Amino acid sequence: MGHHYVPQYYLSGFANPANTICAYEKGSQRVFCAGTRRVATETGYYSDEIEHYLANTVEGPANSVIKKIRERQIITVRDKIDLSKYMVVMLKRVPRGKERIEEKSPDVLEGLLDDLDEQLTELLNRYPDIAHLKQKKEELNQLRKKIETDPDYKNDLVKDGWLKLLPPDMTPKSVKALSLMIWRFLTFDRESVFLTSDNPVFFFTNIGIGNEHSEVTFPISSNVVLWATWRQDLKEGYFHAKESQIYQINRRTVSIATRYVFHSDEADWVIKLVNRKGHNIRRLTS
Repeated sequence: MGHHYVPQYYLSGFANPANTICAYEKGSQRVFCAGTRRVATETGYYSDEIEHYLANTVEGPANSVIKKIRERQIITVRDKIDLSKYMVVMLKRVPRGKERIEEKSPDVLEGLLDDLDEQLTELLNRYPDIAHLKQKKEELNQLRKKIETDPDYKNDLVKDGWLKLLPPDMTPKSVKALSLMIWRFLTFDRESVFLTSDNPVFFFTNIGIGNEHSEVTFPISSNVVLWATWRQDLKEGYFHAKESQIYQINRRTVSIATRYVFHSDEADWVIKLVNRKGHNIRRLTS
């Protein structure tokens, strides 16, 4: 069994009564339906240690909050913090989050090696007779050579760096900002209308989440979605979703999906939305 990059309990909120969920592949007409254990999973995605950490430290506290929201209960300040940690980790743990780290890692790694090299060179110029410094300089040169000639070793370093960045404590400002936003839950109970994906936390990347114009949407289930905003004219709580809001939120979810969009059943409208080439993403209106 592989590791879930989107947690199984989260996915269960988008499953049908038979506990199956349908995965729609972007850019194709392919749809398959399976149990939540078999979707959004990949063998060897994490280390076992990280899988255990995520399940117990991040998912455990947040699952009780997600359950509350699905049952339309009032949530506390502590609940907001726990779910904020969960969402921030979600941004980093999904395939797109991993890709972002992988895209940046070569430059970051090269910069770290250059800084170390510069520091060692400066120390050796000051203290040329210290053997320990010469040894460190040689070890650094060997490390550079190994990275350049061994792709597997370089990939392992990049993956290790990504795994170390997963805990919410590595991005405390994002957790704090998200937890301080105004949280409105938009609901629609007549049918399963909200989609989710393999990258379910939406925000405008050119704005971020700490700006006064920031918005975050995060589907909680097929019938509830979180809309987080800094708008002080809005109140927190549960509100019936307008059709225009449902449509815009689903477009957001589809637009940022890496490969798969998830829905409770197989439906033509989802296939059409998933395969639409462009999505005009707008701010939500109350």
